[in-house]
Amino acid sequence: MSGRATTSLSLILSLCFTVLGVLGCSEAGETNGSPSLDPDLDNADHDQLQRDILEDRVVTGDEYERAVLALISCLRGAGVQVTDPTPAPGGIYRYLYTSGSQDPRRVDQLYLQCYQRTLAAVERAWAEAHAPSEQELSDARNCTRQVLARCGGNRSRESESRGLRAAPADFVSVLAML
Repeated sequence: MSGRATTSLSLILSLCFTVLGVLGCSEAGETNGSPSLDPDLDNADHDQLQRDILEDRVVTGDEYERAVLALISCLRGAGVQVTDPTPAPGGIYRYLYTSGSQDPRRVDQLYLQCYQRTLAAVERAWAEAHAPSEQELSDARNCTRQVLARCGGNRSRESESRGLRAAPADFVSVLAML
């Protein structure tokens, strides 16, 4: 990969992380109000844990974690190899599952079954309650515009001597869309 392509890619990735950082600045416990989601508490696909968690229409961090752990347990019980969940930005958990020697389509089917049974409705409620507000999204867009404008408009002699260029025209057109 050329130096310019690498620089452009680095700039794009940096901007993405900046926007994500702005969106993720709120405290983990903050919410934007009660979710308007009206989960079907009698859904036969949901296990009792999901129904109990959703009964009061509020999902706490501990309840969300319990549902994630129930998913992991379900997957392992079905013979799926899965990593332990780790906290990630935005109050969510990351985990990976693999098919190993099993048929990948079968493993994906097992994942979807376990997910629907243990986590799907809880995660929807959690995501809605922790989604960025319109003001946070607007702030992130404005921040991104400012960063892009600075990157595209000001080149230092040092950056020019190292072969770095300003943001390409295609990238600047993204700025206009924000």
